[in-house]
Amino acid sequence: RATGMKIGSQVTVADLQNAAGLLNSSGVFSTVQYQFKPAAGTFNGVEADFELTDATQFLPAVFDNFLWFSPQELQTALHNELPLYNGELPTAQGLADQVSQALSRILSARKLPSEVTYIFEGERGQPPREYLYRVENAGLKVSAFSFSGAARIGPETIEQSLAPLKGADFLHSVVDSWVTSKLLSIYRQNGFLKAATEVRPRLTEGGAVVLDVTVTEGAQYRIAAYSWSGNTLIMSDELSRHLSLKPGDTANAMKMESDLERVRHLFGRFGRQAARVRGFPSFDGDSVSYTFHVIEGQIYHMGKLEVIAPDQYRQKALSLWKMPEGAVYDNTYPGTAITQIRKLLPAESRFEWKAREQIDNAARVVNVQLEITMK
Repeated sequence: RATGMKIGSQVTVADLQNAAGLLNSSGVFSTVQYQFKPAAGTFNGVEADFELTDATQFLPAVFDNFLWFSPQELQTALHNELPLYNGELPTAQGLADQVSQALSRILSARKLPSEVTYIFEGERGQPPREYLYRVENAGLKVSAFSFSGAARIGPETIEQSLAPLKGADFLHSVVDSWVTSKLLSIYRQNGFLKAATEVRPRLTEGGAVVLDVTVTEGAQYRIAAYSWSGNTLIMSDELSRHLSLKPGDTANAMKMESDLERVRHLFGRFGRQAARVRGFPSFDGDSVSYTFHVIEGQIYHMGKLEVIAPDQYRQKALSLWKMPEGAVYDNTYPGTAITQIRKLLPAESRFEWKAREQIDNAARVVNVQLEITMK
């Protein structure tokens, strides 16, 4: 069907070449070779032989806001229009463009909004993971929420967290991740570390979309104990003192992430600007113990110093800065330097000093800018 030819139909040489071109332009095949020859035992029959090699990379087609169709209905309709479509598309965009055109025809046939666009969707800096198709100006709006499974967190808390979505354009790619992020944040703050959500949109009259949200809460965990590994520059007891959560406390995952970032920053005074700290939880009943693994990383050095200040203070500030270029960088030093610089200012002055770090990971240096501004 993809060639456009039918057995028994009259064809020209151009028709046969066009059939090969259709297969090639789809992008589904990396090579298309063909041969036309007289068919044995016929007076004017022709035999078309195609030798095809599949393309090597395909991505799933995802449909962002086609709520007028069930997923199976849409897949079937597209396959009927495009024989080579099976739910995945080659990274060469021929078939992807044809899917966009076919979707427009399917929508138009039902007198629905039919302007269809698509993008390669993926995380920043990562290869694309899917083709994301969208109906522009679809007129679908989030109107209400329906919850099931949410028993341990008050419904008013959940409703309030999702309220900004009401009246917004429905896009599954946005709504699903937004709802999941908001709800899991609430649950993880309250110790439900294994909570999960599922969002199912439901189209009602006038383009209103109800979001049916299922929550699996799981157990509420409390901190049992901590242990550390990989740290050589700072003792484990000192690192633990910087954790605001203590054994017996509810395991607030969001607070834990904030604490670990503060712990990571401690290694900056030893020049370890790229230090990393990862927590590995171990569950026992409704208790959780954490093993924190520290990767202290490479040493960073002092780079360039820039002082932006009135002339009468700039030179004095430069002279007070005692960490030379090339020295092991200490991220506590800018605060110390600013304390010294403030002593230069008249007591009644309303100046404000700021220190900005510009970290060059390739060269492993930290450039510092000190700026004085009027309050």
